[in-house]
Amino acid sequence: LSQTLFATGVITPATLTGSVNDYAPTGFATASIVRVSSDAGWTITGLAGGTANRLVWLVNINTGTVAIVFAHDSASSAAANRFYLVDAAAKSLLAGGGCLLWYDGTSSRWRIISDRTA
Repeated sequence: LSQTLFATGVITPATLTGSVNDYAPTGFATASIVRVSSDAGWTITGLAGGTANRLVWLVNINTGTVAIVFAHDSASSAAANRFYLVDAAAKSLLAGGGCLLWYDGTSSRWRIISDRTA
């Protein structure tokens, strides 16, 4: 990029208190950055609102060691909302970490393309 890039639409949804399917927090439709927190190591099985080539940053704003888990291709979410992850394995978004998600319109899945996961 030859110019400064600014992401708009930052949201901080309510703290996750359980695992969630087809995650669609209020304001997600226009968000570029989602500041997620969790009271335990809950799992997100899918993210609603994917459109071809959409980019969304998810940031785990937890302190300490509470990670948020992304499930690989989980049938608990609608097919078009699922994550397709490296090694077909769940990924943990570490506390204080973030990841860039890209919606692959060809396979109709979210993919992590840059991250601090384990």
